Amino acid sequence: FLLIPLIWAPRLLTDGDSAFQIRIGQAILRGEIPFMGPDPFTFLTNLPPFINPEWLSKVIMGFVFNLSGLGGIVILFSFIIGLSMYLLFKKIRQEAGLLLAALLTAAALAQTAMHWLARPHLFSLPLFILLYTFLDDYQYRGKTKSLYFLPLMMLLWANLHAGFMMGLLLVGIYLAG
Repeated sequence: FLLIPLIWAPRLLTDGDSAFQIRIGQAILRGEIPFMGPDPFTFLTNLPPFINPEWLSKVIMGFVFNLSGLGGIVILFSFIIGLSMYLLFKKIRQEAGLLLAALLTAAALAQTAMHWLARPHLFSLPLFILLYTFLDDYQYRGKTKSLYFLPLMMLLWANLHAGFMMGLLLVGIYLAG
């Protein structure tokens, strides 16, 4: 599962926004906390206030970059993609045969590959699959301990990426069902 994203690794850094995310994370780590206020990266006037969502993912990116440069960023996001595909395969395998799980995971690889960029949105992939797994285990297997992780996971996710809103929607669907 890690091999495919590592092969794809050069493409992970083709988006210029990755450098911006890293730079913000470094600023936060230095104590220059640009959560909201004037944009610290632009010197034009009359700009809207700089709002810093996804601050935790930026801190992680800044920390990894400070520790190991762009190679570390590639390894981090390759790991996130590989973990996501592993979790998806494992969940599908729980319900279906090996061949179907492999085919559906391959389809997911193909469909998500265009989004494989070193940016905060990738943190949402494994978290969504984990949330689905926890909810599914609770509803269909009676595993109530899974629910204890949800508040902490949602708190973490809300600070990593706005994709947590999809998580809230999934929780709502499970509550309504």
